[in-house]
Amino acid sequence: MKKCIRLLVLWAFAVVLCAAGGCGQRELPKPERAPVRGRVMLRGEPARYVTVRFNDTGGKWESHGFTDGDGYFELRTLANDGEPDGAVPGEYEVTLEPYDPAICGPIPKEAVPTRLAGDFSTGQILLISSGSNDLLVDIP
Repeated sequence: MKKCIRLLVLWAFAVVLCAAGGCGQRELPKPERAPVRGRVMLRGEPARYVTVRFNDTGGKWESHGFTDGDGYFELRTLANDGEPDGAVPGEYEVTLEPYDPAICGPIPKEAVPTRLAGDFSTGQILLISSGSNDLLVDIP
């Protein structure tokens, strides 16, 4: 009889745990993001087909984008595919990286990406504000 009661108590405990696991918030809250687009100029020329990384100076967020043949980009933070979702408002340090077709997708056959000697910080700190942001990253 005692074994039967223990088994019943354990079974009831397991049911309660399983039910409790289904309770609560299903998705983490997403931070506010603002649309960010811009252009990267390197020594007076558009930076063609490079990766642009915006690293939050607080160390919490990173946004990235890829330039096109004229140096234009749009940032994304949480979205990997589909429409770029912008960046969380704040201060960001800008870094450039060589374009990686495996991550960024192929470029047009005749296009020549801007050559970068590895990743480098532009030395620029830019402010992303709520609302639309049109930025120029100009590297002498």
